[in-house]
Amino acid sequence: MTHKQWKQADKECELGAAKAVAPRKSVDITGDTYRKIYILCVETKGIRFLGTEDQLNRPQG
Repeated sequence: MTHKQWKQADKECELGAAKAVAPRKSVDITGDTYRKIYILCVETKGIRFLGTEDQLNRPQG
């Protein structure tokens, strides 16, 4: 996948997740739901979701 293709898929999934959680009121549920919807969207496009920067295990040094 090219960088341009990834940027397009990322934008589409962000929009889809934002639309899905917009009517919800609870911030905690909304954040978790947004993340789940975003990951499902990315994976249905054939992109393996590896996590976010804050979840990466990096050597301490």
